[in-house]
Amino acid sequence: MLIVPILYQQKCWGHIGFDNCGELRLYDEAEIAILKIAADSIAAAIKRQAKDEELLK
Repeated sequence: MLIVPILYQQKCWGHIGFDNCGELRLYDEAEIAILKIAADSIAAAIKRQAKDEELLK
């Protein structure tokens, strides 16, 4: 299992992960990088939503 934290405001907001239920395996650097990019994209979307909500107040 590969799990990467989603960081928002320097705190762990949640996690995103890959799991292969069929067999034990190691993930390569490219797979780890992809998951980190996905986590960063989610964190950016959360930040953008928070800023949009702040503007609407």
